[in-house]
Amino acid sequence: MVARDVPSKAAQARALIGGEGAKAPVLLFSKTFCQFCKRAKATLAEHGAEPFVVELDQRDDGDKLQLELEKITGQHTVPNLFINDHHIGSSTEVAAVAKSGRLDGLLNKSFTEYPN
Repeated sequence: MVARDVPSKAAQARALIGGEGAKAPVLLFSKTFCQFCKRAKATLAEHGAEPFVVELDQRDDGDKLQLELEKITGQHTVPNLFINDHHIGSSTEVAAVAKSGRLDGLLNKSFTEYPN
């Protein structure tokens, strides 16, 4: 059996949207009315991050994208956060990563690798 490179969850999610979002180091799938999404956005802002946000409820293909994200990540809910090649997950995971101090490290790595 030959080993194959399997794209990371983040790479697979980025491929769903293409364009600028595919290149963004911080990618957030969200819905405009979702309080958990607002909380995740606020946490990211507090840490100086400006994510590329895909508002699924504002897209014609939003339901399809959400189903594809579930296949990739096993998570059906939003927010669904990716930083570089890391799938962070929902607002609960965003808060936990922030509280642990890992969020700043992940974001600093993304800013270093992808300067504006």
